[in-house]
Amino acid sequence: MVRYCPVCGSEADDHCCRKCGAPLQPSASGTYEEKLIWALGHPDATTPVRAATILGARRALAAVEPLVAVALSTSDFYLQEAAAVALGQIGDKRAQP
Repeated sequence: MVRYCPVCGSEADDHCCRKCGAPLQPSASGTYEEKLIWALGHPDATTPVRAATILGARRALAAVEPLVAVALSTSDFYLQEAAAVALGQIGDKRAQP
């Protein structure tokens, strides 16, 4: 499974992003939204879908780029749908393209 960086959306190794170097483990002191963004790259298929759904319901602006990256890179239809719906709920113009 390919993992993607929740910071820049680039392909990542098991421990850090290949492009920006961000660690792929959420900090224990991270906010709830930060942990949800990290969960978008979780290997269990249902966890990223739940995370995207919650991020959309919370209208989390910080999640726009990670949700776009997930929607464009995954082959999981359910995750693509959850990310697209979440982006629609957030309503940020960065998601329009």
